Amino acid sequence: MVHSFKQVAVDQANEALHRYELQGWMADHIAKLRPLLARQGLTVALSCPEGIVLTSYPGALGQVISILAFNAATHAYPGEVSGLFTVEVAPPADGVVRILCADHGVGMPGHVRGRVFDPFFTTRREKGNAGLGLHIAFNLVASTLGGRIELDSEPQQGTRITLDIPLTGPSKPAELELAAAQ
Repeated sequence: MVHSFKQVAVDQANEALHRYELQGWMADHIAKLRPLLARQGLTVALSCPEGIVLTSYPGALGQVISILAFNAATHAYPGEVSGLFTVEVAPPADGVVRILCADHGVGMPGHVRGRVFDPFFTTRREKGNAGLGLHIAFNLVASTLGGRIELDSEPQQGTRITLDIPLTGPSKPAELELAAAQ
């Protein structure tokens, strides 16, 4: 697990800033995820205005969206229950684009909410989950993308995760330079 975590950091460190149009990129990324998520009973809906251009790290953003979607499939809709995962992008304000990822699943009690971004915390260890997904997502958003991630969830009310991503990402996060050097 530690090796995999370091490899993620190295891969992200080697990714260069790219200029890309978010709606087209997001539609392509979600189209690639749909068949895998459908096998887990999750439908994905995207709402994103055209014309939002980022100069950032699409690989890191893709990994975050993937982690959030697969986390919803695993935790929000336990058992054989099908569900919906929505990705809604708001027009940029003050140089930041807001991406809201949400499900209408079982939600989280307070003791879980307070720890979801901790490394190795999982409620599904018996199912083989390592508890690194949301920790990796948090670090990618904060370090690689230079943004913020916030979670809002209540039992039986679903989960909403808000990503605030700057339109222009940091040139090269220091933490990733160190990981690539090791």
